[in-house]
Amino acid sequence: MYSVLAGLLGVLVAGTLLDAVPGNFWALWALGSLLVLTVGALTLALYEFAGVLGIGLALLLVVVLGGPSAGGVYPTELLPAFWRTVGPFLPPGAGLDAVDSIAYFRGAGAGGPWWTLVAWAGGGAAVVLLGGVVATRVRAPAARATRRP
Repeated sequence: MYSVLAGLLGVLVAGTLLDAVPGNFWALWALGSLLVLTVGALTLALYEFAGVLGIGLALLLVVVLGGPSAGGVYPTELLPAFWRTVGPFLPPGAGLDAVDSIAYFRGAGAGGPWWTLVAWAGGGAAVVLLGGVVATRVRAPAARATRRP
């Protein structure tokens, strides 16, 4: 629910209020929601995997690596080789590529970035669900052992 509302707020501010992003309102809303869901799922997955350190890993992936490699201010072709290579595979770069496709090319070429975001979101959700199942199975024997007859 949070990602849907955040996507709506983002498209209302950037598209409607500021008139900064042209393009299909519904597609931009869906993309914004997917991007928020992706970063949330990634962060929760890394937290499930590494505890509080996972939040730092998420910041490293999304902000430190994802921000500069997204190519927002500079075209991807002008970025150094490392940033140009990793950018499209991280959520910020995929999100920016999809926004460009929706805003300027009526969605043409947005398929790859959408699937990148879906893969990150699905992978994150799978890790969180798997972590919940493992935690439940680990706690269940311990709970049975502490019961008194």
